[in-house]
Amino acid sequence: MKAKRSQGHAVIFYESDKKHIKPLQESKLSDIQKECLMQLADNVKQKIYLGECAGVVDLERGKTICEFNMENFRTTKYQVESLARTILPDIQEYFSKEENQIAYEKWKAERDEKK
Repeated sequence: MKAKRSQGHAVIFYESDKKHIKPLQESKLSDIQKECLMQLADNVKQKIYLGECAGVVDLERGKTICEFNMENFRTTKYQVESLARTILPDIQEYFSKEENQIAYEKWKAERDEKK
């Protein structure tokens, strides 16, 4: 029987709109964030200190250990447009049916009444 080898960890950087990035605020780090940060390679630390959003994942357990700079995360224009391109055909198909148009108008009227 083979012993299970430890998998370690991975740092995942989240693509974010760079216009909203603010440098890391070390004073707000939790103990686990401080511990993780100390163990990271210098080039990875530098990106985190500059404000890039990142998560540290325990590969053996498949769980997130900690995250950095998530307050800086903003969806990029490309991500929004990509999502829109993906769901647009389904929306168009839904509204091509008269019963769905009627259901939508009914829902919208009920929503407007509650305002």
